[in-house]
Order: sequence, then C-alpha cells, then structure tokens
Amino acid sequence: MQQLIGLKATSKQLWDTVNATSEQIDDRARTVKVYSDCVYYNYHRLGMSLMFKPTSGYKLSANAGEASLNLDQLILDGIDIFNAIVDDTNPNPHKTANKAYQPFPHLPIEIHLSPTSPSANNNSETSKPFVISTTFLFETSTTGKDLVSALGEPSRKGGGGGPSGGSIAIWCDWTRHGIMVEFGGPDSIGPKAWESGKDARWAILSLYEPDVK
Repeated sequence: MQQLIGLKATSKQLWDTVNATSEQIDDRARTVKVYSDCVYYNYHRLGMSLMFKPTSGYKLSANAGEASLNLDQLILDGIDIFNAIVDDTNPNPHKTANKAYQPFPHLPIEIHLSPTSPSANNNSETSKPFVISTTFLFETSTTGKDLVSALGEPSRKGGGGGPSGGSIAIWCDWTRHGIMVEFGGPDSIGPKAWESGKDARWAILSLYEPDVK
C-alpha cells in the first residue's frame, strides 16, 4: 500500500487497489470527513482510513460535503490500518483501538523498507547496525519486539503514561521507513508499559511518505 502514498485522489490505481482490498466486505460504505487541513476517507468495516492533504494552494472548508471536493487537488498523505487488540481477560477478535473500526481482514501486509546506513542509527547500543532487508510482514501477531528487531530503534516514541496521564498506549515512529505504530492491549499502557511493551501487539499501523534525508 505504500506505493499509493502521494497519488492524487483521482488516481485509478488508488481506487482500484482500495476496491480490490474491499471486495470481500459486504458493506463498502465509507464516511468522508473534511477538515480545514485534510480529508479523511474512513472505511470502518474494512479497518482502514485514508488521509488526503490539499496541494497547490487548494483551500478546504471544514465540514464540507464530499461532492464539493476538488479531488484533483488532493493527494494521499497517509493510510491507517487497524488490528484486533488481544486482551486475555476479555478476548474479542473484533475489538480495535478505535471501536468504530473492525480489524483489517487482509493480513499480513508486506511493508517495503528503506535501506538504513550506519550513520542513521544514533549510535544506540540496541539499534540495528545496518538494515539490508527490503520488506517486513505485518502479521496480526506482530509485537513491539518484532518491530524493533526488524527496524531498529524508532526515531520517535511516546505514550505509556500511568493513571494520572490517562494510560496512553505506547507508540513508535520510524520516520525513515514512513511507519508509525500504536500498540494495544494491557502490555501497552501503564507506568511500566515500556518494559512490557515488547510483548504488545500493534493496534494501528500508519503509513506515510518516508523521510530519507
């Protein structure tokens, strides 16, 4: 799906891919949300959301209808994919981090990686010294440990607050690869989340244009 990033909202390739992905979903209905700086096409039953941004000075009107959009002035800027959250105390294969979405039904997803040079690793002892692998499979069961092993230490990370912080789930961002992941389940929240997070499964995968600088 990464190859879709940057395509115009009028792209036949983009919508052919979305339609092929959703062909086994009975209800292909989407909701379109227009904000002042972006447009979301939300596919709740497919477990996927597409975020478009305006180009060439195009101005969006918040809460405008889909029919008023100039699709030729919108490009795909990000894709969110939702995974089921496994909680041994209350297992529910249809629960996601956002209850409005069902889990994406077409896993695993093959993700293409950008080669990483040694100088891009921040000299961390736990960072991989060199990434030669060009692909990574996001399985339903992929954990934080799996991701760090394959991608190295993230460029940015956050979350993991305790009760006073609202128990925010941990997240990691690998900007060079254009991959941001929010984790789910009990291992992803609380004051010790960064200790237990290695066993947490991913909850939301966000794809965007890699920063290869």
